[in-house]
Amino acid sequence: MVSSARWTHLLKAAWATHPGKVRERNEDLGCVVRLRESGALGLAVLDGMGGHGGGDMASRIAVRSLRRSWLRPIPDDRKERYEWVLESLYAADDAIRRFGTRSLGLGGMGATAAVALAMPDECLIMHAGDCRVYHFRKGVREFVTADHSIVRILLETGTITEDQVATHPMRSTVTSCLGCGSEARLSVDPKWEEGGGPAFRALLPGDTILLCSDGLWSEVDPDRLAALVAAHRGRPRRLVQGCIEAALEAGAHDNVTAAALCVLRKRAPSSEDQVSRG
Repeated sequence: MVSSARWTHLLKAAWATHPGKVRERNEDLGCVVRLRESGALGLAVLDGMGGHGGGDMASRIAVRSLRRSWLRPIPDDRKERYEWVLESLYAADDAIRRFGTRSLGLGGMGATAAVALAMPDECLIMHAGDCRVYHFRKGVREFVTADHSIVRILLETGTITEDQVATHPMRSTVTSCLGCGSEARLSVDPKWEEGGGPAFRALLPGDTILLCSDGLWSEVDPDRLAALVAAHRGRPRRLVQGCIEAALEAGAHDNVTAAALCVLRKRAPSSEDQVSRG
């Protein structure tokens, strides 16, 4: 007889970036951080802005700040955990602003961002600007964040159509970012809702959480992206590399960065599990 085995989720993650075919400088950056004490994973994608080296500096500052913030103990309470991630983004925003104010010509530098805090059974996601977070289940898109951008507002008000987004002159203008000077303000979504809301994504084996800069989603159409996720389920390193290759095949007019979290199932070790033959 074999006693009923207990199962737990195994989280695997990877990220990759490429300058693309047009830009000389790569202002994107990503990271995957294993938070050893809790077994959680922290993921981030940053898309820097600012010129004269300001964009890539902003991304580096943000990643350093996030890594530092994520060293703090993770709260068990959901609302406190939400605030924990939110505070890490505001700390990164502050770090970029402080560096910019004391650096000649870099006062307007900043970055858009997407972050995820993954626990074994759920993932907390947030973003600012037009970096996106996707949640795929069985290769099908369950959720995607809504960009903080002018074209998103124009779409929602019916001023433009989906077909006009790619060629609209304000397609790269965002309404939220980390840093970006004294006139800019950081706004983070999804907002907290009682019980967690869309910020908390329940995880099942086979799920994929994909974070990316606009250099990916603006080049690779949704069907192609879903096909890549389905083809590389459970293999985050191959998935992010496949995303980069797809963007390059499509022209890669911008820097492109992707970070992927894949949820697998593994048998949990237990002293109670017994195997007998007879």
